[in-house]
Amino acid sequence: MKKRKSRNDDCVERKQINVLFTSVSHKVSLVNSFRNAYRDLKIPGLIVGVDCDPFSAAFHFVDKKYVIPRLDDRNFLPKLMSICRRENIALLIPTRDEDLSFFSNHRHEFEANNIRVMVADPRTIAICSDKWRFFKYLQNNRISTIETWQRLDPKIKFPCIVKPRMGKGALGVLKIEDMTQLRGVDLDKNIIQEKIEGVEYTIDYLADFDGRPVCAVPRIRLRIYQGESKAGVTKYDKKMIDLCKKLGKGLKLIGHNTIQCFKLPDGKIKFLEVNPRFGGGAALGMAAGCKSPEFILSLMANRVFPIVEKFTEDLAMIRYSQDIFLPYDQIGGF
Repeated sequence: MKKRKSRNDDCVERKQINVLFTSVSHKVSLVNSFRNAYRDLKIPGLIVGVDCDPFSAAFHFVDKKYVIPRLDDRNFLPKLMSICRRENIALLIPTRDEDLSFFSNHRHEFEANNIRVMVADPRTIAICSDKWRFFKYLQNNRISTIETWQRLDPKIKFPCIVKPRMGKGALGVLKIEDMTQLRGVDLDKNIIQEKIEGVEYTIDYLADFDGRPVCAVPRIRLRIYQGESKAGVTKYDKKMIDLCKKLGKGLKLIGHNTIQCFKLPDGKIKFLEVNPRFGGGAALGMAAGCKSPEFILSLMANRVFPIVEKFTEDLAMIRYSQDIFLPYDQIGGF
């Protein structure tokens, strides 16, 4: 079995790896996957969660929780940095789209305090967060993509899709039936895309901190609610995996990412977007063999880890919510 170590191989193994999740919100599954990885690897460490919402469900599954200001508050960065120092954080993991640009631009401030941030560089984040820039990037690199327009064009076929250029999930997505309806759309902040008839996939893509691919697990999005996968099944597709590795290496993605594409009836693959963070349905990819938490913690501890070449195909996942009951006065942040 192939194995790989960090380029920083001469470092001594860390004795404790404390991880902090930003915008921890309701990401209970993600928190628990890291807790299980700590246990399985026998690596000591604490899981710290921060969020501006005291009603965040994941607060009740982390080791330490902190209610902090919103990202746009001038006290956000100094407050978070203080928490990182207090809790001896080794790794900070942004989990929300809005967090990525901020932490990418402030990454060096954390690294100066010996805190690694699992986020790609600002150029990568800018490309992935802007659907038009992402489309142009794919075009320039000859990677098949969804046809996209910024303005009205005679090549547009109906029905088509209009969505925010900087949007996320299904927010603001419209199905447009004809040119009359399309002319009524504000295209200053929106883009136009062809409507695809095909099977929608999400690929859980994992890379090390140097951008080298480790694993890619495609999964069909069987049920989607507000842009997030609620049910899915893993499928092996070598062509899709190879294309994802090409895309990931070109963008220099690091850590766990979710790549979205369509597979057309003729077998052609068209890429839609990249979310350079853990996705809502990432638990399926991890359960199938893309063991991101184990990989990331091993990397942080400077341990040798296996390269994932196989995963469990036809593994299905159905997501559901759970309830938490507790005395009201135990919810802090007021």
